Amino acid sequence: MKKAITIAVCLLASILIVYVPKLLDGDDVSVEAYTNDSSILNQEILYYSDTPILQHKLYYDQELVAVVEDVDWLNNEINKIYETSYAEEFPNTKMSLGQDVYIVDEYAYYKTANIDEDILNYLEENDLLGIETIAIEFSTRDGVYDIIYIDDINKFYEARDRFLLNFVSEEALTSFRNNEEVTMSSTYGSIETGMRIAETITSKKVVANADEIFTDVNEIYEFLCYGRNTERIYHTVQEGETLQGVGFNYSNLSPLQIMMLNPDKIYNVDQVLEPGMILNVTYFDSPITVYVTKERLAQEEILPEAPLYVEDPDMYVDETKLVSMEQNGSRNVLYEEVWINGVLQGANIRSVNVTLEPIQGVIAVGTMAIPNVGTGNFMWPVDNPRKTCLWGCYIGHQALDIESMYDRWGNVYAADNGTVVDVSFDSIGGNHITIDHNNGYMTYYGHLSVTAYPKVGETVRRGQIIGSIGDTGVATGPHVHYAMYYDDVLIDPCSVLNCAVIP
Repeated sequence: MKKAITIAVCLLASILIVYVPKLLDGDDVSVEAYTNDSSILNQEILYYSDTPILQHKLYYDQELVAVVEDVDWLNNEINKIYETSYAEEFPNTKMSLGQDVYIVDEYAYYKTANIDEDILNYLEENDLLGIETIAIEFSTRDGVYDIIYIDDINKFYEARDRFLLNFVSEEALTSFRNNEEVTMSSTYGSIETGMRIAETITSKKVVANADEIFTDVNEIYEFLCYGRNTERIYHTVQEGETLQGVGFNYSNLSPLQIMMLNPDKIYNVDQVLEPGMILNVTYFDSPITVYVTKERLAQEEILPEAPLYVEDPDMYVDETKLVSMEQNGSRNVLYEEVWINGVLQGANIRSVNVTLEPIQGVIAVGTMAIPNVGTGNFMWPVDNPRKTCLWGCYIGHQALDIESMYDRWGNVYAADNGTVVDVSFDSIGGNHITIDHNNGYMTYYGHLSVTAYPKVGETVRRGQIIGSIGDTGVATGPHVHYAMYYDDVLIDPCSVLNCAVIP
């Protein structure tokens, strides 16, 4: 009996030795609390202890994977994987636990079996090991919207500068970085005055899967051009095509931009294209927004007031006589332009300097009625004109294509006084109007957005709004197909207009 009591007392004492420390700590002493059923890997509990044991618990995304027996061994094995498989491609770095994978040191009153090799296999099979590298984060006030991983920060800088050179000159980029003041010269033309990236770009050290890391400058450049968009538009060069002509048909890409998008094929903006050459003509769909400001000094003509018509009782009706010739004036206009990723958004006038006042002409007529005879002094049919396709820019083009630099769908004006002889639509010219100036000249205005405003037979004045710029008919974008006739023969409008003063 005494022996049984002694055994019972010893058993009770052993239970108290094992579990009282846990009760004091507030631990749950149930059997379920000391099994490893909650871990991802099945790990046997070898024994329970009456003193706490330091454990290295491996977690993935806040879920317990298993207990690591030897952290140094695990790190050495991970380093062997790096040296064997990744050191050549990713030198001067190391491999470690991937994102959301971490080890926490905790104390427990049980000892687990050593399954370090199983843990290593699990990390490999589930791509939970990564290369220590650099993350480039793109963010706005709303937070991070994209991240790329790169093996060398200098490669990102090289790709970024290459991308920026699509929109600014190398000289301007250097000046901006050196905080040099840029001033407009007295010569006509444009100069870049500022540049900024709207988004915030930062870098930090992280661990990333090897397959996600950019290792090539061209890959980074492609990302900066198009982000995650993998769709591309290609153009097969035809006989006689130029970079300027190709770019005009694809979002008005400049020759420089086409060269930057095709560095393996185009080496110079004046390069002669070979028929059959396939060019990437995909416009930028960038994850970043590049703002560039430019100042453009332009010389513009100032047309005088409409000629003053005075009666001459000694002249027959409809006869005219030039009393004093009108003279166009000129002015220098300084525009401040805003470009976003290479696309002109608009402009503000910074200053205007009149260099020559216009002179109003005086014409004597046999009647006070508004004449339908042109003055012979033609104005440009759109505001802020820019030439997009000259006479003969492609086979059969016997006209001048003009767009408005700052208002793509702006007004179209009668170039001189005359009589409307045609207002109609066809599949080539779209909505168009023809004006007979009754002095041998006729002018044609094609691709209007809607039917021209005047009616056939009406007299129009020079500068009268006759329609709006459009892209009806066969047109690659909004512009005016402006044709001129003299004695019913097509002539180059630039032989009459001063084409040299507009871009």
